[in-house]
Amino acid sequence: MILPASWAALLELFRPAFRRRGTFTLFTVLASGLVAQTGRRTVVGMLSGARMAGTISFHAACRFFSQAVWDVDRLGLIAARLIVERLLGENEPIIVVVDDTLFKRWGRQVHHAFWTHDGAAQGGKKIARGNRWVVAGIVVRLPWCTAPGVPAGVVSVVGGQEHCQPGRTGRRVAGADRGRVPAAAGARGR
Repeated sequence: MILPASWAALLELFRPAFRRRGTFTLFTVLASGLVAQTGRRTVVGMLSGARMAGTISFHAACRFFSQAVWDVDRLGLIAARLIVERLLGENEPIIVVVDDTLFKRWGRQVHHAFWTHDGAAQGGKKIARGNRWVVAGIVVRLPWCTAPGVPAGVVSVVGGQEHCQPGRTGRRVAGADRGRVPAAAGARGR
């Protein structure tokens, strides 16, 4: 797959998040397909957007998300640093928005599933079991958009059972230090 030099150089900045060359190569294919795809951004959509659906197995692409060795926190922090360095003005403030969502899951083998408050639940039952995902994104104003937006976010799953103990407040993000997102701005001393 031949990529434009500017796109290949941008993707190359993400290489430290991947331990194996093959995993990084598959990432470049899927990222290119994600950008080129005009329809749904599914695994099949990314492969077809990259024009690699006949070359790369659908199962290999699915294994990228389920079994490949790569650091999602590092990937998100690289993206955050790029956003700060390339999309924010020199004196522009860094605005970080944070949201969490509950992905309802059950079963004994579901990783990090626990009973927790579900703010989006309808009716009186506000407790559900699942994974709580926290997303932090940097707000930017792009010249061709009328409203500010969040081009990418740092995503982590929140830790489990300790949040259900009486008297316990707050949430601990597994695999991500809350100070690392703003610290991604450190490249320009902000």
